[in-house]
Amino acid sequence: MFMTMCVIVMSFQGTSKIQFQFVEKLYLWSPTYYSNIKSISSIVNSVLMTISMPLIVTKLRLLDIQVAILGLVSHISKHIVVGSYQQPIGYYISVAIGSVSGMVSVAIRSKMSKLVKKEELGKVFSLLSTLESVSPLLASLVFTFIFEWSLDFFPGLTYEISAALMIVPLIAMVWIDVTIDSKLLVT
Repeated sequence: MFMTMCVIVMSFQGTSKIQFQFVEKLYLWSPTYYSNIKSISSIVNSVLMTISMPLIVTKLRLLDIQVAILGLVSHISKHIVVGSYQQPIGYYISVAIGSVSGMVSVAIRSKMSKLVKKEELGKVFSLLSTLESVSPLLASLVFTFIFEWSLDFFPGLTYEISAALMIVPLIAMVWIDVTIDSKLLVT
């Protein structure tokens, strides 16, 4: 789960480092327009997360890992759309599609807290925080390099690579859900 969180943080942080350059080059957005769109999308995501999270947990009764899977699918879809559909409408659609992607880290942290002994939680979350603070450094270097390299022939490549990277945590979460959590429900 530690490595999946590192990949997730790298994907979230890496694409955020090149996002303004992406919309500036591709959509010709000004810094002011981008800031307004980014602010609105942050508010929309916060509202949707606040509404959807309780509904998903209480009404749909999804387990932590299933919530993480939903968030990962949302995040992957968001990056595929923004990377492939290179028109401003693609960006707007990606905001809506990716609105529940923030659930990933919350769900994984919740699952980890249930797997680890109480006296070990501090150590586990300390290690997780350390890894999460180092991951953006690597992500920034890698994603910036990819963006600069691919800017002239496929500006969305960075988002496509980010989506592809997220397949690893998705497979891990599905494996946990199918092999571990399903056995816990049976017993």
